[in-house]
Amino acid sequence: MKYKIKAGRHYANFTINRLWPFAFRNMNWYVRFSPECANAEVEIPGWNKLIGVSGLFIHKNSARFVWQPGDVGKVRIAAYVYDNGTRVIKEIGQVKVDREIWMGIHLNSWYATFRVLGYPSAAIPVKIKWPLFLCFPYFGGQCTAPEDLTIEIKDV
Repeated sequence: MKYKIKAGRHYANFTINRLWPFAFRNMNWYVRFSPECANAEVEIPGWNKLIGVSGLFIHKNSARFVWQPGDVGKVRIAAYVYDNGTRVIKEIGQVKVDREIWMGIHLNSWYATFRVLGYPSAAIPVKIKWPLFLCFPYFGGQCTAPEDLTIEIKDV
């Protein structure tokens, strides 16, 4: 699915897959960022949500990939977890925009393991109980998207 976050917005456009919001304990995707996602950090500050999983309360227990602009033509990818309301972020590495990247999250009883092809995995303690909900792209916190951004995410 292509998710387009329009300039001045936080949320990506509606896509049909949001009608089936449940997630699994093993999730894998191919992700492709549009070149606009690699803009200077001055234009796009902070970490932006990419994809992941949540329990009933997203800011209490969730495990997601996040991104922000990196070096020229790249975005930085990190693991982002809320464990009982405590936020933990572990940077994984930088990926080139306009290229398909494989990434996955595996949940067990005590950890979320984040994998991005070509980088060491990151395991972070988190306890997410059923039901599990998919989390979709979201831009910023305080600020909105400075221009139209497109992120393509395909289930593996």
